[in-house]
Amino acid sequence: MMVDQCPNLISRTNFNPIWRALAKYWKDLQARIAWSVGNDISVRPLKDIGVPSLGSLSEHVGMLNSFSRITLLWISLIIVGNVIMVNSLGLLLMKCTYIHPGNVAWNPKDTFWKALWKIQVPQRLRVFLWVAYKNHLMTNLERCHRSIGSSPFYGFCSSVEESSIHILRDCIGSVGGLFRNNTSDWISGFQKSIGITSTIQAELWAILIGLQCAQKKGFEMVQIHFDCVEAVDIVNNPNASRNPLSLVRLIDAIRCGAWATEVVWTPQECNKPANYLVRTATPHSLELIYLFLPPAEVISLLEQDSVIVPLLQ
Repeated sequence: MMVDQCPNLISRTNFNPIWRALAKYWKDLQARIAWSVGNDISVRPLKDIGVPSLGSLSEHVGMLNSFSRITLLWISLIIVGNVIMVNSLGLLLMKCTYIHPGNVAWNPKDTFWKALWKIQVPQRLRVFLWVAYKNHLMTNLERCHRSIGSSPFYGFCSSVEESSIHILRDCIGSVGGLFRNNTSDWISGFQKSIGITSTIQAELWAILIGLQCAQKKGFEMVQIHFDCVEAVDIVNNPNASRNPLSLVRLIDAIRCGAWATEVVWTPQECNKPANYLVRTATPHSLELIYLFLPPAEVISLLEQDSVIVPLLQ
């Protein structure tokens, strides 16, 4: 049977995180255990009752000439409804234990499976793609299916379920930013939804709209602090005017006007006010919204921000 006290081993910080979590609720877990394998010495695989409503294993596999004919593969038995899967001879075999889940979760003839594992990318990326393909990413929708979430909807698109296909392809992008003077005080801000687009294009749209707003305000010197390294490198490339992306060419043309601009990278921790405006943009309106007064949350973030934005020299 299960030990009364939680073993100290599974509470250690270097132990499996699942077992560390179970250690916190050991008493509750123990009270709900129907049958435990124990230390593998006092186990009676044929007579012990693993599932109370089904009785012992011997009641289902019939008469066996010897214990060796069943071996320890009984541990891997699968229960579908109230039926224990055994073969025609009443023996539990490893093949039997894989037939049912295999037909549901994995098709060995799936061409995508074979193509995926041939891609020359890090292993963790292959695993991510496979989980996404099987629609098992831990989205809010999946959490609700597993009874560990309260709402299937995406926090940004509040009326849309957060499924794998939504977060990877169909989610509406948005941009936002704010203008600050040389002492980091608020001047104004903006927000805009830009529809369905790729991540890098959303970042480029943010730079473009920020430049357009600054141009309309008549600023002569602008320093853009951006937390996407890839976007910063693209717009600062000497050949940006010949980039195949029209967004990049348009950004370069605006920067070549009669004013001084600089796009620099800044850590995400120092860009929290702008990121807040991105998250709170209205998802279903493509209208550019100007903010003349800072939201209360932004004021708090500005007070926490100790980074002083220097003027262009």
